[in-house]
Amino acid sequence: MDWNNDGNKDILAGEPNTALVRIYLNQGSDADPVFNGHTNLQVGAETFSARYRAAPEVVDWNNDGKKDVLCGNYDGDVYLLINTSTNSLPSFDSIDYVLSSSNGTSVGLYSCPVVADWNGDGRKDLIVGANTPGEGGYVYYLENKGTDAAPVFNGAIKLSAGGTVISFANYGNMMWSREQYLRPAVADLNGDGRLDLLVGTTRGNVIYFQRADSDYPDFNISNFLVNDLSGNANGSLNPGETAQIAIRLVNSAAPAQNVEAALSTLNPDITVINPYSSYGNMAGCQTSLNSRLPFAVKVANDAPVGAFYEFNLNVWAAGSPITNSIPFTVGGYSFTTSTPYAWIDTSAGIQLRQNSSALVNVEIGFPFPYYGRTWTNMQVSPKGIIAFWYAERDLFNDSAIMPVVSELINPAVGVVRCLRGGTAPNRYIVVEWQNMGSYLSGGYFTFETILFEDGSFKFQYGPSIGIGTDGSMVTVAI
Repeated sequence: MDWNNDGNKDILAGEPNTALVRIYLNQGSDADPVFNGHTNLQVGAETFSARYRAAPEVVDWNNDGKKDVLCGNYDGDVYLLINTSTNSLPSFDSIDYVLSSSNGTSVGLYSCPVVADWNGDGRKDLIVGANTPGEGGYVYYLENKGTDAAPVFNGAIKLSAGGTVISFANYGNMMWSREQYLRPAVADLNGDGRLDLLVGTTRGNVIYFQRADSDYPDFNISNFLVNDLSGNANGSLNPGETAQIAIRLVNSAAPAQNVEAALSTLNPDITVINPYSSYGNMAGCQTSLNSRLPFAVKVANDAPVGAFYEFNLNVWAAGSPITNSIPFTVGGYSFTTSTPYAWIDTSAGIQLRQNSSALVNVEIGFPFPYYGRTWTNMQVSPKGIIAFWYAERDLFNDSAIMPVVSELINPAVGVVRCLRGGTAPNRYIVVEWQNMGSYLSGGYFTFETILFEDGSFKFQYGPSIGIGTDGSMVTVAI
């Protein structure tokens, strides 16, 4: 970036531990840059402050031929500074907002914006790296709904690669954690005429995502929800039940017209009552929609309890030769007493950060199937909860395993630990809650949950200290 139009590349950089934006003017040549000191970006007579962790981007925002500045920050704002002077001596009089944490338009903390025409419609769009607390970093695409000279944004979607949302989990998970600050960059790196994506992470890595063939739509299931119409209403498929399956699709490539889908299964215990639904028109670049009508199925009365059923969703669009055949699994769970009690000592495992309310992200260590999805990470709460978070959480409830749900507190003697064991395909992970205090009774609980690679899990309960039989209750649930 040539800040002062002298033909030499300069540097505009955010100060990582303050709110300042530094300008480094090249005192050497374009081929052999030399930098001696810096000045700070000014707005009027004041030094510009982005509040914390400034992330600047230089762009001609309003197409007047002069350099303007966008700047992200810790709060998730994206500031806009319009150049009111010349292109060789930029000057700024005021600060506006493109995204703001105060009005709900920001996409997450530590926002890092970059401008590019991502969908090829001739208008500048926004690509923003940001962090979601408790989850990690994502890369968001904001499509310009206005003009190239006056951009307008209304909503953001997470970019995906290979049908999976691009995400970088916060790391640490042992007594401390570190947020992922993502810095995206966009360029045609392989010369195929399409913009590719580079993502810099907190760890210092730079990840390259090559743009896929976007001539046709590419559908994948974003989420699905089982709604029992009859039966035990536990969100699974059980013998004798009639259930609706609401399926949310995501289109990760080109826009699609008149999207339709058909649900099928080869399992003799399942009858598909309503196999067809439509999604209407779907824009590309990770747009997701719910089916206009839910699919409906009937489970045979003599179907096995706790079985998993394989389905296939066939999706097509008008004018497209591409048809996506998407398999997925829906299941139920049953209780058995045939597995013996065998307490597993986790003292050699990983001790998680202690906090009475915080969820800690933990890598499972193997693919764990649970309620129709396969998970590689889980979130552990000191309150006796293991949660599994969907990438898109605006419609569907998160899945969870709850060996004890009570108003637990984490006293000085209480710890939460994880221990992995076994070899494929019989791996497992144990989460132990040891001496967790009961807010209601003043006593202590010790219990553990074991997740197995085959999708089963086991609750085991150790001694409870000071817990009487005088009405103290807890909830156990999946």
